[in-house]
Amino acid sequence: MTAPPAPRKALVPDGRLLQKATMTFPQPLVFLRHGVTDWNRQARYQGSTDIELSADGRRMMLGQAALIERLCDLETLDRNQLLFVSSPLVRARQSATEIAAHMGRHEDTLQVEDRLRELSMGRWEGLTSQQVKDRFYKERKGRKTNRWTFAAADGGESMAERATSIMQAVAGLPPHSIVVTHAVVLRILLHELGQQPQAEAAQAAIPHQGLYVLDKSQFQLFGEEGVSAL
Repeated sequence: MTAPPAPRKALVPDGRLLQKATMTFPQPLVFLRHGVTDWNRQARYQGSTDIELSADGRRMMLGQAALIERLCDLETLDRNQLLFVSSPLVRARQSATEIAAHMGRHEDTLQVEDRLRELSMGRWEGLTSQQVKDRFYKERKGRKTNRWTFAAADGGESMAERATSIMQAVAGLPPHSIVVTHAVVLRILLHELGQQPQAEAAQAAIPHQGLYVLDKSQFQLFGEEGVSAL
């Protein structure tokens, strides 16, 4: 008889366990933010506006692909089971296809999940923070009061209203999925997976480089220097 495979080890045995999540999630899963765009560099609110990656953003994906390869070498991920999943926005899809290409994968391995798109920022989209302050001072002040429930005027969405559909999308993913999404979606995950309180997660800095790894009931940031606490 063939011996059963050895159980996979968590990246860090004493990492923080999931505290809050009530859904059952497939594991392992890897999440990452798309590469940078020109609007990121200009500090403009993007939200649902469909902005392409910059040249720097495309180059960043080489490093992300290398980190995924390291997770495969560590046997956290199985190369034969990898599935690339992306938000429908072009900056996320381009990031996913760049990573897949660096890993010798074909574009037809990409699955698009609409529920993982970035939250709309309504009339703030395309504006810098200073421009929003100048034009919509009271609205901006309201966001600082409670970022979790805030929704900008003219179609903006709040983290509170999108959280359930995002977590349902995650619960439906197969293990070994590589998920390319957005900063606010990742902030929602930080809270809904019990890593940070709402107020802390709602303003967490989400890097363009590094992988958020859900494995062995732990959610950890994996980068060039190894694992970091969330």
